[in-house]
Amino acid sequence: MMLSQSAISMAPPFSLVSKFFMAASVLLLVSLNALPFVATQTPLLAFGAAGFIHLYLLGFVMMVILGALYQLVPVVLEAPFFTLKGSSVLFYAYLLGTLALSGGMVLGNNPLMHAGGTAVYASLTAFSVLFLLSFKGVTRWNLITYFLLASGVCLVLGISLGLGLLIAMSTGGIALDVTATLIRHGVLSLGGFVMFIVMGVSLVLLPMFALAHGVSTWYSKVAFGAMLLAFGCAFINAFALMAWLLGLGLVLYVAQSAHILAKRMRRKKDYWFYNVAFALACIVVAVGLGLWGGVGRR
Repeated sequence: MMLSQSAISMAPPFSLVSKFFMAASVLLLVSLNALPFVATQTPLLAFGAAGFIHLYLLGFVMMVILGALYQLVPVVLEAPFFTLKGSSVLFYAYLLGTLALSGGMVLGNNPLMHAGGTAVYASLTAFSVLFLLSFKGVTRWNLITYFLLASGVCLVLGISLGLGLLIAMSTGGIALDVTATLIRHGVLSLGGFVMFIVMGVSLVLLPMFALAHGVSTWYSKVAFGAMLLAFGCAFINAFALMAWLLGLGLVLYVAQSAHILAKRMRRKKDYWFYNVAFALACIVVAVGLGLWGGVGRR
């Protein structure tokens, strides 16, 4: 896939994208250095562990994806991001909210947690709305478009559950099944938003970098359906079936990527190929460990 002149002209200024990438790099270093101080015996539901997890996921993973989407929307959707107005305000609100939320969790400070959680929720909601409005400009709908559209919906649902979870666990102001809500929050945020972005964008970027043409997307179509069913299972408490469907979706994504790489015209195996191959192998191992630890031993 070659970038059209229209896609290049619709790209945002790099000064916007670079803010997200630079902040993500710094927060990655901070979270990695904080890792030794997170006690291995700390319960996963404890705010201390949650603070580290959110610093890494919100500060690094989500920050990279948000910045990249400003750049990728014109390329993948062939339509401009709905508006860039207020994007700098959104960035700083999200950055400060992430720091306050993570710090409040580590310190056990409810006002700081609530202020940070509200800022993160408001900024991500604003981004989600603008991201979803960008689909108004789409003229060619395909599987990639549906992956990204579903990812935006999953983000809204995931962060809404996260805010409810924060209130329920810190104040008891909302009656929730904490464990079930935590699973839904994680599955929609990571399996829905993050993985749907990765899976959709991969269908554009992998063939482009590998010079693979005319590849079948059958694996991705089945993976998309399996993961949507998994999210539905999460809301009816069918968590075992959810896990198997998520595993199926991820394995099919690996199969899709392997199919693209097998069809590549660029036969030289340089660093990008080995990075992609290692990442795909890690997904397979992670799925196996997850199913074995979460389902297989029951």
